[in-house]
Amino acid sequence: MSLNNPLAAIVPFKVGEIIKDQYTLVQQIGAKIYVAIPEALYLNGDISRHVAIKFEQTMFNRPMLSIEVIVLKALA
Repeated sequence: MSLNNPLAAIVPFKVGEIIKDQYTLVQQIGAKIYVAIPEALYLNGDISRHVAIKFEQTMFNRPMLSIEVIVLKALA
């Protein structure tokens, strides 16, 4: 998946690839330094939906999402 933002997280998948036999990547819809968010088509039997998937880089051997949760709890 090509990213327009050189500071965005690197995603090891390309548009058109199928993930976990159910999600076909359509296009990049968002990117930040630690995350990339592609649109995907979810297919499961008769059900199909467009969804967003959040891919994140890990830092300090911890997913960034858990660090975000810790920071937000500290700010509350």
